[in-house]
Amino acid sequence: MEKRYQLNQIFGRNPDSLINLVKISVIIIAGIYLIGNFTPYYEAKDAYLYGIEAINFSKGIYSMSNVLLEETGRMEFVGDNYRKTIHGDAVPSSGVGTPLLGALAYMIGGYYGLFYLGPILGILFLIIFERISTKLFGKYVGLLSLLFLTTCHIVFRSAVLPNTDAILTLFFIPGIYYLIKFFKNKDEKTIFLASTFFAIASLVKIPGIVYFPLELVLILGYVVYQKINQRKLSSEWKWKNKINKKKILKISVLLFIPWIIFFGFWFSYNNYYYGGPTTTYLSVKYGVEISSSSHIGTLFVIEQRDFDQFKDYSKYLLPYQIPATYNKVTNNFDDVLGKHWPGLISPLIILLALVVSFKQKEKRIEILVMSSFIAGIIWFFAGQSSVERASVGLPARFMLPALSLFFIVLSYLIIKILKSEFIHKNPFGNKKTKIFRNFVIVILGVFFIGAFYFTPPIQMFISEDIQFKDPRIFAERYPLDTSQIPENSIIVSHHNDWAIDYGAIPFVLHFQHGINPESVSLLKKSVSEGYDAFIFKQPTVKGEKSTWSNLAENYDLVFIEHSEKFCRIIISEDKESDSVCMEE
Repeated sequence: MEKRYQLNQIFGRNPDSLINLVKISVIIIAGIYLIGNFTPYYEAKDAYLYGIEAINFSKGIYSMSNVLLEETGRMEFVGDNYRKTIHGDAVPSSGVGTPLLGALAYMIGGYYGLFYLGPILGILFLIIFERISTKLFGKYVGLLSLLFLTTCHIVFRSAVLPNTDAILTLFFIPGIYYLIKFFKNKDEKTIFLASTFFAIASLVKIPGIVYFPLELVLILGYVVYQKINQRKLSSEWKWKNKINKKKILKISVLLFIPWIIFFGFWFSYNNYYYGGPTTTYLSVKYGVEISSSSHIGTLFVIEQRDFDQFKDYSKYLLPYQIPATYNKVTNNFDDVLGKHWPGLISPLIILLALVVSFKQKEKRIEILVMSSFIAGIIWFFAGQSSVERASVGLPARFMLPALSLFFIVLSYLIIKILKSEFIHKNPFGNKKTKIFRNFVIVILGVFFIGAFYFTPPIQMFISEDIQFKDPRIFAERYPLDTSQIPENSIIVSHHNDWAIDYGAIPFVLHFQHGINPESVSLLKKSVSEGYDAFIFKQPTVKGEKSTWSNLAENYDLVFIEHSEKFCRIIISEDKESDSVCMEE
């Protein structure tokens, strides 16, 4: 009988110590980078919203309003990250999970707590991910999965600040673990834990509700499978694993309790603020659906765009360096292989892992559960992403939960290849098999050396001037100097959280193939009625100054220097704007 290849040959006589040392070192290096290079929440669009929400939550404040919103009811006076309610005020357009965690961090550590919330949860995510992948698949898969994850730039970009995708994944991974534990151990309590973690993840980011039907389908499949097997197998097996009405009821209750609490909260929230339990913030904000290509019905209609977007999202499951290279190179063979062709590789890897696990009768439950969730997540986002959103590029960070599972599946398959357990009878002979194994090891070694070299932590360490961010410097921004503008002033900006942070009235210019003239008329009317209106000298987003140039050239709006941070908006046909207000 052929002696199976031992991975201990690679790691030496005491592989556990070496593997643990590598894992700990990788997490420490990643942690040092995250802690030392946090991004202040006010320097990112979505994180700014969560930071403001967190501070308001800690003070018992959730909704916001202003005199012009109350007088006119116009959406221009609602921040672009807020949505109008039936009560005449506005609430944030986000889940409540991240702001609640932020409020806790703020109450404990003030602004420092908000700065370090993302990095601390990011480090916790890496630890939990490694522990779960190791518990489910063993030390080698745990190591390889961690290496793939910590060479993925998406993780670092998401974890340096309060980001919903990283925080959602922190709760999603334990949910997967306990769901698998239920299928393997038949312990009903673990299904309750799985549903709880999935529900918490959905509180962090509402698209997490896709986990509910995926979990439900898998549980139903388990019950049906057990019922069928009861008719075929021995009486002893039936006695130990019998699925009766009482057991089904217990499973159902433990499965649904967390989701009932979540949906009860969510429907009540929608009903209270928007007048209907299923009313979406899009219909509230715009009065109509933004796009016919983005609603729940599109999940059940297969079109060419769905397949293209499936491939677009699917390519981000691969090790980060592959889609990054594909997106940057000019000649990426799209004309030969089709648009987003790398997105076809990951489904093939998943399919191969399923074949291997079922053929070997090993880790079938683990691979099946993970594959189902990966496919379900991609299907959901591919079906829900509008054509308009896809035209400007689909965000890779949405795939963070799915790619975390994919790295485990990919690592499992690689380890099976290295052990040659996926081939019962080797037709090539021992020598050629050994050459093939060594080739795979060399490829992995070269890949990870290159991948780690270009990761943010390693680039930071090899730079000549290593600097860690001082939270005291970034906290000096507060308290904001609101004396530079009068009370109830309007601030026009593309990133309206800046205005809300200053306690001013935000003004959102609506665009329909250019600036909406009705929005400009409303702004000019407010100025004519005596409201002070301002813009920030520093652009809140790239390209904002071009909007001010458009307003000055076509709508008789003039921008005059007012203070250190602001320019005043006046109406004049003959005056010219100050250059300091118009230049980037």
